[in-house]
Amino acid sequence: MIELTNLKKNFGKQNLFSVDHLVLPNTGLVVLKGENGSGKTTLLNILSFLDPSFEGEYKYNGKDVRSLKDKERAKIRRNDIAYVF
Repeated sequence: MIELTNLKKNFGKQNLFSVDHLVLPNTGLVVLKGENGSGKTTLLNILSFLDPSFEGEYKYNGKDVRSLKDKERAKIRRNDIAYVF
């Protein structure tokens, strides 16, 4: 399960997006929909551990992703997280 709390992504002083609270299940399909420039790809990059520069809390299966080692992140990306453009 993915849980985001008070997640924010800034570019300089500009806030790209923020998420107060979002829980995504372990199984199933999740669709992100929004206008161009609304932060969909940026959010996907954060969720797949490709962009570590964010504020707030991101827990993957109850564990803070910032505490994961590179090998753990790579294994999760390889086995659990995938997205299609």
